[in-house]
Amino acid sequence: MRSGERGRQGVQGKGAEAMVSRAIVVVALLLVGALAASCGPKDVPAGAAGHSFKDAADGVSLDVPAQWETKENVDESRAVFYAPVTGTGYRPDVRLMVLPRTGIRSMEHYLELCKRQAELLEGAKGVVAKTVTHANGQEALQIECEYAEMGDLEKGGTRVKMKQYAFLSGKKQYVVTARVAVADAAAWTPAMDKILDSLTIW
Repeated sequence: MRSGERGRQGVQGKGAEAMVSRAIVVVALLLVGALAASCGPKDVPAGAAGHSFKDAADGVSLDVPAQWETKENVDESRAVFYAPVTGTGYRPDVRLMVLPRTGIRSMEHYLELCKRQAELLEGAKGVVAKTVTHANGQEALQIECEYAEMGDLEKGGTRVKMKQYAFLSGKKQYVVTARVAVADAAAWTPAMDKILDSLTIW
């Protein structure tokens, strides 16, 4: 083989290698872009578009009355919604938490954990824990009980009624909890149930 032909073949070989390298880079960039898009905020579904609170990053929304006060990122809660002050001075609230699913094997295991947590609340009684179909159509845990608010224990404690729904979705757990003084429960339970039922996860 002549030296000129060998040179041309070498150049052609290097050109082919360069084309393959460019193709690999392009594919890699496309994969990175697709991954970034899949990890970004999700589109809000039509059913949640009218909700007063929406978190597209975590894929969750709630519809809360306009007169309720909203505070985001309170302690471990993604958001806390406070009702106006009641006659007892204890403000009913609804708390939304979005947490990692770490260590939760199944809904049965989740139910066991949530029930145990409720039973450990100060002065807990009447603990009910069960699996239900939520108003949004998803499987959820429903936890209900009464307990004593710890800040008022020296005065005998304000008896608080709690109702909670907990969901597993992908690698996350979504927990929404309504709390109201037992003395005010009759007045506030309908509004709080409506907020709990509005929860949408996507």
